[in-house]
Amino acid sequence: MLWITHPIYNTGDYGLSHQCRDLLAHLEAGVVVVADEALALCPSGLAAVLGGHPRFIGIYTPHKSICVNGLKFSTVVFHPDKEPPFDHWTDVLSGGLGLSAVTAINHFLSTDLIHTVTRFLPK
Repeated sequence: MLWITHPIYNTGDYGLSHQCRDLLAHLEAGVVVVADEALALCPSGLAAVLGGHPRFIGIYTPHKSICVNGLKFSTVVFHPDKEPPFDHWTDVLSGGLGLSAVTAINHFLSTDLIHTVTRFLPK
């Protein structure tokens, strides 16, 4: 298993986006790649290339990347073949969603989040 943090924690360095081909080679060789992209702006470069691969797991927290910590939720993205074990452990690991998480999910699904995220993108 290879666990990476992208962008590199506390730096904003998205350098791993240029190494997707290398990460894909690891996936094809049988390595499970877990990308902790909690601080990545959506959509991330890694998710665009590696998402959907049977051995890729991504962790995302969209509001954290735009410095909103009061309202947030996290999501774990994985291949549909991996759903049974993740579904089995969901309640154990995270429990039910609180009101702030539900509010954050509604905000994530709205067009308002898109306008907010664009303020964080380089011009």
